[in-house]
Amino acid sequence: MLTAEPDPNEPVDLTDQGFVTGNSDRYAGGVTAPSGTSTTAVRSPYATPGGVPGGTGTRPPAPPPPRDLSRDAMPDVQRGWDDCGFPPEADIEGINQAVVMLSATVTPDGRAKSVSVVKDPGYGFGRLARDCAMRKRFIPGLDRNGNPITKTTPPFSIRFRR
Repeated sequence: MLTAEPDPNEPVDLTDQGFVTGNSDRYAGGVTAPSGTSTTAVRSPYATPGGVPGGTGTRPPAPPPPRDLSRDAMPDVQRGWDDCGFPPEADIEGINQAVVMLSATVTPDGRAKSVSVVKDPGYGFGRLARDCAMRKRFIPGLDRNGNPITKTTPPFSIRFRR
């Protein structure tokens, strides 16, 4: 493999190179101004002449951010889910128990706007669980300020047992 010698008159790529300019007799790094007198790096672009190294400035501290009160919607388990019935298809097959995973989009008043079956064992359990969830009340989701909003639940399970 042959390579040519670089042209000495070709411009040099100085991308990613840092340069300090000015008339100071020292440079401490950070964002020190050319006329600065710091002996250590100054990291704050808001530093002022006469500032105290390690100082916190003269501005009062920012107030803490408001507490985040948001939460997902969730099934109201206090009201019970034992009245969903049992699918006739399971009766025919002699199935005595099953678990269905659902997810519901809940309105601010706690009603299901829509229900999705996430995991269905078949035999009519998914359909029955979805229909039952559409009739149930939920605990609505909240926004950051604690106001009820339309929000979707994480997946939750409905257990069917004889």
